Amino acid sequence: MSNLYPTREELNERKWNELSEETREKLKKQHSRQKVTQTQNLWNGMSFDSLLEQATEFAKEWDADLKDVTLEHSWYEDYGSPTSEIHFEVQGLETDTQYHSRLWEIHEREQWQNKREREEFERLKAKFG
Repeated sequence: MSNLYPTREELNERKWNELSEETREKLKKQHSRQKVTQTQNLWNGMSFDSLLEQATEFAKEWDADLKDVTLEHSWYEDYGSPTSEIHFEVQGLETDTQYHSRLWEIHEREQWQNKREREEFERLKAKFG
C-alpha cells in the first residue's frame, strides 16, 4: 500500500479474498481480464535522463516493454498563460488488484440485484397470493 489509506481497489480486493473459492472461480470463468490503459502524469522541466528513467520504471510497474510506453504531450491555456502537460500511457491487461476489484464489484452488484428481485417477488406474492 503506497498511501496512508487503502484505495478502493485495495479494499475491494480484500473483500474479494473473503469470497469462497467456488464463487471466485465462477466469476473468473464468466469475466476475463480486460485490456486497460494506464497513465502517469509527469512534471515539466525534467531532464531526458530522468524522463527515460521514469518511463523505464513505469513500464516495469505495468509489466510492459519500454517500446510499448507512449509519451503524450499537450498544450493548453490556463488562465491566459500557455501550459503543457506530459504523461506516459501503456496498454495492457488489468493487474490482479484491478481484476479482483472489478470482479468484486460485479459480484456485489449481482447480489444487490438478486436481493431486490427477491423482495419484489415476495411483495407480489403477498399481494396476489
